[in-house]
Amino acid sequence: MMIALTVDVEEGFHGLWPSAQSVMKHYRPPRGDFIRPLKSILNLFERYHMNSTFFVLGEIAQIFPEVVEEIYDLGHEVASHGYFHVDLTKISLGTLEETERKNRSILARITGEVPMGFRAPFARINPAIISMLSKIGYVYDSSVVPSVGIPGWWSNYGASLCPHRVDVEEEFFEVSAAVFPYGLLF
Repeated sequence: MMIALTVDVEEGFHGLWPSAQSVMKHYRPPRGDFIRPLKSILNLFERYHMNSTFFVLGEIAQIFPEVVEEIYDLGHEVASHGYFHVDLTKISLGTLEETERKNRSILARITGEVPMGFRAPFARINPAIISMLSKIGYVYDSSVVPSVGIPGWWSNYGASLCPHRVDVEEEFFEVSAAVFPYGLLF
């Protein structure tokens, strides 16, 4: 049996849903709280000879490059999770393109390879963002979550569970992130 696992590399406060971000008094830069659980995941994957894709935030890569290097050195794919963990549909495409080019550069400098994949924070993506990602050189996106509506979260019920080509000028694919519950109705 084969399963595909991916890991988003972020800190706990990054998980706050965009509408909850306002409850934070001020911005907290990453402190490294994610490192111990991440090392446990890396050890587990190593024990069972598993490789995965790790979607890494640029601000984490910039502050903790040794962590990204370790992920890569263990044979995992390093992909982008954006530079900041924000709802990308709420910022201008120009700003997003600038920060994403910066993130690709940071990840490429650390690993020696330009990342091919992208996953949007909060799984918030739209066709304009997909087009921009393709334009700057990404090969795939993994932001679509084909799931029934989960209040306050994602909802792309009926989206393909299988990787498929996206209709943009370049060769670009959507590799959906399947989650439970896909087929359940509440």
